[in-house]
Amino acid sequence: MKGIDKDNLHQTYIISGNREGILKELSSFIEGDVYKLEVSSLSVEDVRDIKSIESRKSLGQQFIIISAKEVTLSAQQALLKVTEDTGKDTHIFFVVPNQDMIIPTLKSRAFCLDYKKDGVHDFSERFWKGTLKERFILAEEIESDKEDINNFLDSLEKDCPKEFLSDLYDVKKKIRTTGVSVKILLEHLSLVLPLEK
Repeated sequence: MKGIDKDNLHQTYIISGNREGILKELSSFIEGDVYKLEVSSLSVEDVRDIKSIESRKSLGQQFIIISAKEVTLSAQQALLKVTEDTGKDTHIFFVVPNQDMIIPTLKSRAFCLDYKKDGVHDFSERFWKGTLKERFILAEEIESDKEDINNFLDSLEKDCPKEFLSDLYDVKKKIRTTGVSVKILLEHLSLVLPLEK
């Protein structure tokens, strides 16, 4: 994963952006003793569970991947304590939608990465270089994150041939409408935009 040297890992990472994309990339290079926790809102009780996992004896490196859409202030304070006591062979990856939701003291103890900045560009590049099937897979990856979708469409616009801009603007307009299927709109875009720039 860009920004992470697997041969020289930090103890704690805070990675913001598209959850599915981040988790997929982390899974591609993390091996060994791995504990994953995916929740809508991280609570103090969740952090207690993480602490008990972290305190287990492991034969090698231990990886804890926490993914949450929301994090309470009390959970962040509890997680701060966990990062302070983490053993040298334990590595925590904390995946959140946005860095701004994390308290400064917790960020100061972590290596922070904004996957969104690199990831959105990667989505755009994958779209233009991909086959129709690959574009459909991409649509599934980003359909759940409204901010990523808007950034992705803006990124597509930069490389879109002029004669297809009206199709792109039409999708951008419809995507703001409540109740529309984002996946269907993105698949429609995959069909109407040229496969090669």
